[in-house]
Amino acid sequence: EQIKVIESERDVLSKYMADISHQLKTPITSMMIMVDLLKEAEPEKQAEFIHNIQFSLSKMEWLVGALLKMAKLDAHVIDFIKKDVKASELLKEVNPSVAILLDVNNQTLELKNDCVINCDKRWTVEALMNIVKNAIEYSPKDNAIEIDSGENPMYSWISVKDSGVGMNRDQYAALFK
Repeated sequence: EQIKVIESERDVLSKYMADISHQLKTPITSMMIMVDLLKEAEPEKQAEFIHNIQFSLSKMEWLVGALLKMAKLDAHVIDFIKKDVKASELLKEVNPSVAILLDVNNQTLELKNDCVINCDKRWTVEALMNIVKNAIEYSPKDNAIEIDSGENPMYSWISVKDSGVGMNRDQYAALFK
């Protein structure tokens, strides 16, 4: 039974790595085409191509980082160091990474409750940052994104609530891919 579970986990990891590898090929191909076109393009078109290349490079950097993190998790070389951290501290770490997006969209982050969360601060900040970025991108402009935290006898929690249209129920299964 344990062997089946391990094999299943390896299959899932293999699928994720194949997906990321495929996602890396798309921006590489796109950038190669843009570099070829860049040589003979008009100045305004050159600026557009350079912007697109920079965007593709950012996406690739994120994908490579995700791939490396998955490999580290799979190799069990990541140590989680859990400590008590207030939700406001986590949000303070997230804020610099999303400040420009918030400003451009005229959005704010509002913390309702500032509870203590027992977590690995670095990894929790990274996860929270990804969720907040998604909330910013999928919320209408001129809105607040609500961060809440709490605890019960079993666990402590953080939630991010935006005012976007939401997802269809059939998309839930793929949510954490």
